[in-house]
Amino acid sequence: MKKNIIYYLFILVLFSSCTKQELKMERPDEKLFRVHQEYMDMLTEAESGWVGYLFPRGGRGFTFRFVFTENNRVRTSANLDERYTVSELESSFRVVADQTPSLSFDTYSYLHLLSDPDEFVFGGARGQGHYSDFEFSFMKVSKDTIQLKGNHNGSTLLLIRASLGQDVNFIRNSYALNRKMAEINDFPKYHKKVTINNTDFTFTISPHINSIAFYHQEGGTFKQTMGIYTANDYGIRFKEPVELAGEVFNEITDFKIDARNNQGSFVINNKEIKITALDAPLYIDRLAPTRFREIPKQFHSRHMFTIDGVHDAIGLRGLEDFIGGFYLSNVNQTRHDAMYLVYRTGSRYVGPLFFTHIEEQSGIMKHIKDIEAYGYNPGPEGIIILRRFNDQWFDEAGFYVFQTGPTDYDLVNAKNGNIWVRFN
Repeated sequence: MKKNIIYYLFILVLFSSCTKQELKMERPDEKLFRVHQEYMDMLTEAESGWVGYLFPRGGRGFTFRFVFTENNRVRTSANLDERYTVSELESSFRVVADQTPSLSFDTYSYLHLLSDPDEFVFGGARGQGHYSDFEFSFMKVSKDTIQLKGNHNGSTLLLIRASLGQDVNFIRNSYALNRKMAEINDFPKYHKKVTINNTDFTFTISPHINSIAFYHQEGGTFKQTMGIYTANDYGIRFKEPVELAGEVFNEITDFKIDARNNQGSFVINNKEIKITALDAPLYIDRLAPTRFREIPKQFHSRHMFTIDGVHDAIGLRGLEDFIGGFYLSNVNQTRHDAMYLVYRTGSRYVGPLFFTHIEEQSGIMKHIKDIEAYGYNPGPEGIIILRRFNDQWFDEAGFYVFQTGPTDYDLVNAKNGNIWVRFN
């Protein structure tokens, strides 16, 4: 009898505790409503709005400024292009409190430009754009920082509560800073060195793809470190932390560039880093020429040769409506490569057909002339321009190749480091 009483008491206590626990549980719909309201309040109560750093899956980085209002409207500006820095675009947004709470920009805004399938709208891949997103899941939230991930393409969006000083001019200033950084490519000398923690690195900055590449040597092996970034009003912020010689950093700030005198500086972790120009590279990527030729990509260069800091030094814009140079490798069964100089809005082209020889020991790529010119006849003046181009393209010194982005490369004259071509 005593055992039965103990058993009944145990069941009663167990039932009672379960009942109390259930009474304390929050109903799912109440929790979703609470989360929805918390996120809405966080977005709309930021007096100066939010700075957004967007890194699409397709590469590059872009900076936005969002001002959210309680009536589900958002004012957006972006440093995608100078046009979008001077005017805010108003659209709508929603916080969707579903299984995973999401922030949805549900009517057309500057964000949608990056997802446009027409590559002539804002570049990117045909049919895909930049593999970007306009609906994002909340991943991590704090008072001043919101980390989000794109629901469709997995883009990274970081929202940081804007300070009072980051007003409507913030995006304009970030765009100007990125343009200022581009002046580093106006140095007469291509090769540039920085020293970090007593280790020498050479590096390139490619503002058109928002990429910085650092090169060094470790144990006799060539190493490269690339960072994808976007600009703010005081420097650049990387998608992921960069580590060089034990120095880990998310940002580079305080760029000072004096292109005419081949010098400059920037700041990493409150340390000023001097930029020094070099006549020749410190490190050679001997495998880069092969990688460059094996990528199934039509490489494009806006103005081809830069010489002594002068872009389009050959004068290719003398070809009527010149669009750019396009490099293709292995265009036929004999493994010819081709260089198309495209003009007249794409309806005309002219260029050489050639073999490419790679000297694996030196890491130099050489172009061996086969057919000097083919395609449409550019006329007497165009032929003069083409011959100037061929003199550089078929220079017997050949080219070192440096990878500057995920699928982007520079070709630098192996004898004269003041002559180079940027392909993306």
